[in-house]
Amino acid sequence: YVDASPEELSKLNDDCAICREKMKTATKLACGHLFHLQCLHSWIQHHVSKPTCPTCRRPLST
Repeated sequence: YVDASPEELSKLNDDCAICREKMKTATKLACGHLFHLQCLHSWIQHHVSKPTCPTCRRPLST
């Protein structure tokens, strides 16, 4: 995963799709969706058998 740039955050809705809180920093997945890093970790722990993007369900390579 990579950190989202401030420009990417400003272009998109700046709410995390997992927790629905504003993002001041975010992690960007290969599919381009942004999330708080801690929210993404929690999501992966709950979907450990087949982790996917919470938004588009694209498989994650952890």
